[in-house]
Amino acid sequence: MGLMEQLTRKPITGKLILKLLKRQVYRKLRFTKEKVAEEQARSLSLKFEKMAGTTIGDKLNIKEATNLSEIGLTDYSFYEPFFANPDPSAFMHPIENYIRTRTSGTSAKEKWFMFPKSSISRFWRETGIAIIMTIFNDGEGIKFEYGDVCFINVAPRPFLGGYILPLADKTSSGLVTITPDMNLPYQEKIDYFINNYERIDGAVLTASSLISQIIPKLKEKISLKGVLTLDSPIAQVYEDEITEFCGTPPKTLYATTETFGCTVPSVQYPLAFFFDWRRGIFEFHPFEKGRCRPDTLIDIRQVKTNHVYQPVFTSLESEITRYVLPDLLKCIAESDDALNIETPVFMFQQRHENTVSIQNFTRISENELLTAFRKAAINISEFTARTEVHNGLEYMKIIIEENGIKREEFINRLDKSLGNLDKDYLDLTKFFNYVPIKVEFVPKGTFLRYTNDQPSSWGKIDRINMQEEKFSFFLEIAEKVKGTR
Repeated sequence: MGLMEQLTRKPITGKLILKLLKRQVYRKLRFTKEKVAEEQARSLSLKFEKMAGTTIGDKLNIKEATNLSEIGLTDYSFYEPFFANPDPSAFMHPIENYIRTRTSGTSAKEKWFMFPKSSISRFWRETGIAIIMTIFNDGEGIKFEYGDVCFINVAPRPFLGGYILPLADKTSSGLVTITPDMNLPYQEKIDYFINNYERIDGAVLTASSLISQIIPKLKEKISLKGVLTLDSPIAQVYEDEITEFCGTPPKTLYATTETFGCTVPSVQYPLAFFFDWRRGIFEFHPFEKGRCRPDTLIDIRQVKTNHVYQPVFTSLESEITRYVLPDLLKCIAESDDALNIETPVFMFQQRHENTVSIQNFTRISENELLTAFRKAAINISEFTARTEVHNGLEYMKIIIEENGIKREEFINRLDKSLGNLDKDYLDLTKFFNYVPIKVEFVPKGTFLRYTNDQPSSWGKIDRINMQEEKFSFFLEIAEKVKGTR
């Protein structure tokens, strides 16, 4: 047991440490923009020194004096060969000092990442503590008290949370009690919350589980000091209901496997967040400029409010460099005045890639759906699919023409086919214990009539995430075709 763990376990010293943490937790985040740039440049220089001469560094053309702007953009395909078959010569740290973690993939493909173990412990000491404190911050101060119980429901190993939570529990032992056992099945964790909510002070969970399972079961309001939702699109839809039920507005953050928890929740703007500069360098591609390119990137000091951006991430601790993240974020403010932190505040908008995202757990592409239809012996010439929320849960809604297959049979066959094709989809159905598919039948001839009647500028039918204007027009066409039968 380390010295810090020994001290935090004792109430007298633990309370003194907590008091000190409360005073210092936001201090590093309040650095001037010039100081942040200086510190990041120093850390990046040290990283490039370590990467120079490694296989990954050579492929990125990194030398000790390389400037970040000289490096091309990367995505998962660049790192996949190194993460799939790790070779010590590729990495800047000894290979035994890395952990290997899985994230949700796209097109039925698992994604594996490798990170230095030290970067995970450093994340918790810095950003992780700031996140916990901010969950309990009501704008007037941090209401977190020694020994408060925080309910956390995230997936266990090999997902990243399975590596971070045990570290968090060890590092902050005594200060905060994290519950329940993270290795419990999803439903048992939800049941634990329902049966023990009176002993819970704060919660980290999905808004969908609150809306679809917890609120209907409890019915009466509860009282939490703070709640962090992991699925902000659903939390945005049900913000008022969650606030009324929990007694506090939901907060959120932006976190990916590539970046860890790279942001801290905003207090002034519920369901928004700001980036922690200690986690990496973030560049931004203005969405209105089309495809993301090196020459379109701007740094965080240049973003403007009410504009939408695609983030590009460079870790200061791992090999990931200029990684284009598949998300769109909207800058909604220049600062969080409640925390006295002058840095842009963002809100999640949507995934940039052309996939149907369900619970931010699996993303299903057009090609994967077509493959699933074929393997399920479902003969479909045209369709359009989108994400819809029902009773707090996300579903993939598929609109197809009547084909003689009954609704229940269609859902069962597609569910089984996707489960065989896509491990992330299968994990989702088990983790959340529901079938995330809905189907709507439209009359035969609807897609042909839509193609013929649509404005010529629209082009082909959008099979994934049809724009709202087009979708409304499509539904009008379906009604017209139905009326002519």
